[in-house]
Amino acid sequence: MDRPDIMAKYTCRIEADKSLYPVLLSNGNLIEQGDLEVIFFCLY
Repeated sequence: MDRPDIMAKYTCRIEADKSLYPVLLSNGNLIEQGDLEVIFFCLY
């Protein structure tokens, strides 16, 4: 059976409070990360 969902490309942005979640993890390749005042973000 062909599984097109396995070959799909997508991006995922994770945002969280830096003091509560100092490390953000996701499967995939990190594209961008940064700080927005009290919010930390990662784009995979």
